[in-house]
Amino acid sequence: MIYFDNRKCPFCRKFDPLWEELVRSLGPGDPLPLRVVCTFFAQDCRDHMARRLFEEYGVSVSPLLLYLSPSGATRRVSPPLLWSLGTGGLLRLVRTLKHTLP
Repeated sequence: MIYFDNRKCPFCRKFDPLWEELVRSLGPGDPLPLRVVCTFFAQDCRDHMARRLFEEYGVSVSPLLLYLSPSGATRRVSPPLLWSLGTGGLLRLVRTLKHTLP
């Protein structure tokens, strides 16, 4: 599970506490969390690997969660859904994706 974060994104700053709570709530067998940070998407990104991930997954909105299943299937969770779920709902969504994606 990847959180695509931008330093110049005020919505990302609002999402950060929810992400941190989600990470603390994950247990054994849950997806591993990864936070990928650029200053402003791939256009302004000093970290080569972060830039590459932003480009590879075509990230153009933030905050964005990308769930990757072991088979390579992906699901994006975009800002409107992120705000509506809260920590408990986001954790349930992540666990549901884990069990429903191939």
